Amino acid sequence: MKEEYRDIIHLPHHVSKTHFPMPMMNRAAQFAPFAALTGFDKAIHETTTLHVANAFASIDYSNSDCAEASVSGFPMSNHR
Repeated sequence: MKEEYRDIIHLPHHVSKTHFPMPMMNRAAQFAPFAALTGFDKAIHETTTLHVANAFASIDYSNSDCAEASVSGFPMSNHR
């Protein structure tokens, strides 16, 4: 134990006479996870959906060999 706390370590715990203790359920809620940016997950999902849809729309399907197809000019031959 650190020396600087030796004088207070055995003092009784303070209990307020004006403020009631917080209920356990509320105390637990203080530490519950929260979404700091409301709607951020939805925005990410929508953006991803749009990008995936655009990527598939830009694939050149005219070539019968899938290895030669491209998405937005990028060859897909390494993605088999």
